[in-house]
Amino acid sequence: MRIDRIHITAFGKLKDVTLELGKGLNILYGPNEAGKSTVLAFLQMLFYGSPGRTSDPSRNLRKKYAPFSGEKMAGSVDFFAQGAHWRLERSFGATTAGDRTALWNLDDGKEVPLPAKTSPGDRFFGFGAVAAGRAILIGQLSDMPADPDGEISGRLSNLMQSGEETVSFQVVLNRLEKARYALRSKSGRAGSMVELEAERESLMVRLKEAELRDARKEELRQRAEEAKENISKYDGILKRLKSEFSMAEQYAEAKRLDQEILTAERLETADKALDEIHQKLRTATGCADEAFLEKLRRARAQYAALETQDPVDDGNHAVKREAAAATLADLQAAQAQAEAQRDKMAAGLEKDPKRWRLPFGIGLVGAVLLTAVFTTLAILVHPAFATGFIAALACIFLSARSYQKAAAQRTLRNAYDALCDQIKQRELAISQQESLCALFDAPAKKDREVQVAAARHALFASIEPWREVNTVADFDAAYAVLSATLRDYERLQIERATFASHEPSEPLEALRAKREGLVFPADYKADPIALQAEQEKATQALATAKAAFASVNTELETAFRGQPSVAQLERQIRQLTEEIARQKSFCDACEIAEATLEEAFGELRQSFGPQLNQRTSEILEELTKGAYTEAVVSRDLEVQAQPAGSFSLRATPYLSNGTADQLYLALRLAISDLISNPDDPPPLFLDDVLMQYDDSRAIAGMQFLQKYSAGRQVLLFTCHGALLQWAPQATVLSLSD
Repeated sequence: MRIDRIHITAFGKLKDVTLELGKGLNILYGPNEAGKSTVLAFLQMLFYGSPGRTSDPSRNLRKKYAPFSGEKMAGSVDFFAQGAHWRLERSFGATTAGDRTALWNLDDGKEVPLPAKTSPGDRFFGFGAVAAGRAILIGQLSDMPADPDGEISGRLSNLMQSGEETVSFQVVLNRLEKARYALRSKSGRAGSMVELEAERESLMVRLKEAELRDARKEELRQRAEEAKENISKYDGILKRLKSEFSMAEQYAEAKRLDQEILTAERLETADKALDEIHQKLRTATGCADEAFLEKLRRARAQYAALETQDPVDDGNHAVKREAAAATLADLQAAQAQAEAQRDKMAAGLEKDPKRWRLPFGIGLVGAVLLTAVFTTLAILVHPAFATGFIAALACIFLSARSYQKAAAQRTLRNAYDALCDQIKQRELAISQQESLCALFDAPAKKDREVQVAAARHALFASIEPWREVNTVADFDAAYAVLSATLRDYERLQIERATFASHEPSEPLEALRAKREGLVFPADYKADPIALQAEQEKATQALATAKAAFASVNTELETAFRGQPSVAQLERQIRQLTEEIARQKSFCDACEIAEATLEEAFGELRQSFGPQLNQRTSEILEELTKGAYTEAVVSRDLEVQAQPAGSFSLRATPYLSNGTADQLYLALRLAISDLISNPDDPPPLFLDDVLMQYDDSRAIAGMQFLQKYSAGRQVLLFTCHGALLQWAPQATVLSLSD
């Protein structure tokens, strides 16, 4: 991004001031009170506005910079960004809502609407006002501003992460804590687990009493051992079935990989076709697109209107002129209504159509796998695992909801595209009607012939960047070919987007490599129903064995009629212990999950550390001419420096003011580099950042800024004239009282 021109109509003490900026390093020089900070505040309010909700001028820029003359604050800036030239105009009101802001595309002369609740700074700088104040609007350095909204830390963390799904960290923690306290309260005196522990203690007392009466039961225990052998036998059968279930899951994974491989191959084919068509659309100045085609369509319509109609020779000239004007007015009114309807429909479209959705097919497969896994666990381990079916139902629900939402968006998108086509057709009709109205004002037939010749020349010139033509027939043929090619390109893009909505999780070669590792016999077929039936049979046999064991225990109880047996008490205690252990395991899992979430969240916020340290160290070494070679930045953005030849870090209180300023300037520039778009970085605004530097440091700083500005535009505001001689290649702009 590059700012070319700043015009301040009225802002603070400045009135009718124009500043022409150059590429690279720009120095805005002037004495104190000349208005340098005013220019910086103007740019900040122009791109981000200002709330203006307090009467304190120190915190309300609208009051602070209101002209004493009573004039309305206003101004504009011309800049180049995102491959186009723009002009941003703003007339300031009492609040941001009262501002009148206009954005113009200077390349085509059209005004571009600004989305609601989004500032121009968000669009062109790439981040909000708070992050901009810390990353590109750098003032006199004595401390690093905090990051209360986490926007800088979030952007730096995203350099190491991928994906756009957001999760409420606090909501998850609250749910885990609530579930844990339901089992054991915070005081430890209430909850279902506390009640179970009290009941177990009571049973253990009764068990000790029963053991005193158990001396005569030894002769009956052999039968209990036989029942246990049967239990062990069917336990082995269930373990074998678990292994077979695992094989069935791998088979399902192979089928999923087959589907992803097919999708990846389709995407690869679509990309190749798009590249071929893109080569056909190349022109001498770039690539033909809908705007280029629209330009050709208008040129052809104007030529056709001039060539086929001659209202000058008609005796009813005045009548036809009024009719043509009326038709034009009707077309323009209809066009305005259609454009309003289009804008309303656009507001209903998703702002981020690429955000992640769970495909219906994957959700269904995931639900089947989860059902199989939790069924096995519920049978082999504990029935409590049956609650895992909730995850399968959630998987189906999320995928179905995503499918419904995607379908609604597609319907709205189709209607929106159809309306856009109608608007384009009506624009062509308006162009033709305007040409017809212009003909009625032609003074003579000779002038019309000149107009026809000029229109023919313009017609041939309009398509010349793509293909040279000599006749109108050649133009029409070339136009037809170009239109068809663009339709094919658009169709392929839609097809590719359809495939991309189910984009594979890994590259094609990786998917194929995984699939090669999953080999099954040709006649292999996973039969979950048969496995389930066999499992139910084994489970029933296991239950029978357990029942036999219980029968032995009942026989043992006859010698102690009316008194609970040791086996009964042990079974009840075991069940309670298992339930307590399960609940304790759940509590422990909740605590681990809470700690893991907090640790993962902290790691996410710290993941930008290595890159930030490296970039800060590089800039610091250049600024200090090698006197300091390394910088270390904490998660709170506190920074320390290491002198050359030393192995110890020094905090800023132990550095000179000049060195501390160099250190913080290096940190601010590193943050700006990391969170800015590397392909189109925003300008950097420096407000007297070298004021505490001595001559040698100032020379090194200016040399660094001259070199640094080769990659992005830099605006240095200063009142020190000596800096100008140390940056001879910079563009110098002067402000005077």
